[in-house]
Amino acid sequence: GRSGLRKGPPIKFAKQCAEKTNSLRVYYGRHSIEGIMSDLAKAQTKPGGSIDKDACAYMVSSEFATFLIQNPAALTILTDWYDSHFGDEWKNVLKNSPKETLTNLGISLLGGSSEVHLKETVPLNALGGGFLARTLIVHEEVRHGIHSLIGDDEELPPEDPTIVSDLIEMTKRKGEVKVSHEAATSYNSWYTDYSKMSIKDRTGTYERLHDHVLKVATIFAVMDGTDIERNHIDEAIEGCLECFRDVQRVFFESSTHPTAPVIAMVLKI
Repeated sequence: GRSGLRKGPPIKFAKQCAEKTNSLRVYYGRHSIEGIMSDLAKAQTKPGGSIDKDACAYMVSSEFATFLIQNPAALTILTDWYDSHFGDEWKNVLKNSPKETLTNLGISLLGGSSEVHLKETVPLNALGGGFLARTLIVHEEVRHGIHSLIGDDEELPPEDPTIVSDLIEMTKRKGEVKVSHEAATSYNSWYTDYSKMSIKDRTGTYERLHDHVLKVATIFAVMDGTDIERNHIDEAIEGCLECFRDVQRVFFESSTHPTAPVIAMVLKI
C-alpha cells in the first residue's frame, strides 16, 4: 500500500505475538541473508532449557525494502528456502567460510512495502525468478480505521487477549494434516477448472496458486484444530485469488506495453 497507510502497527503487533510464543526465531530490523543463515545453523536454547536445532524462523519488517541488505542472491536464497520441503537439510558450503547446515527449514516472511519500494526490491528482471510466485501480496488503498492515538483509550480497538494463547496452542499440534472428503471434492473441482485456464502471468503466481491454496487451507485447519474441511478450502481459494489480482495491480504498471497504464488503472478500480 501507499506510504502513510499505517502498515507498521499491525506488522509490529504480529511480531510481538510471535515472540511471545517462544516457538521460533524472530528476525526484525535489518539483516544480511548470510547473517540469518549463520544464526539458523546454530542450535538455540529455548525457555525451559530444551535445545532447538530446527531452522524455523519468522522474518518480519514494516518496510521490506530495508529488511535485507542488498545482495543479488538474497531473493534467490529465500526462494530456495521456500522449497525446503524437498529435503531435510540445506547446506551452504563456500571456499572461505565454515560449512553451515540448516535442518528442518521452516521460514515465514511478513513485510510491508509501498509499490515503489517493492518494485525496487524486486526489480523487473526478477519478476519471473520465482520469489514473487511464492509470495501472497495484499494490496490496500484505504485505511480501515481512523484513530488519532490521543485522548480516551476507549477510541482504540480492544486487543484480543486470546491471540497469543491460541498461537501457543497451535505450536503444540503435531502430525499429519488430513483432508476431509468434502474438502478434497471441492479442491479437485476447482483445481480441474483452474488447470484448464490459460492465464498470462509473468510473475508465475498463477501457476503456483494451488500451492498457496493448500498452504492457507492448512493454516485455517490448524487454527481450528481440525482436518482440512470444505470451508477451509473455499476460503483459501477466495483469498488467494484476491492476492493474485493484487499482484497484477501492483506490477502490471511496470510493463512496457503501450496499453499497460490503462490496463493497470482498470485493474486498480
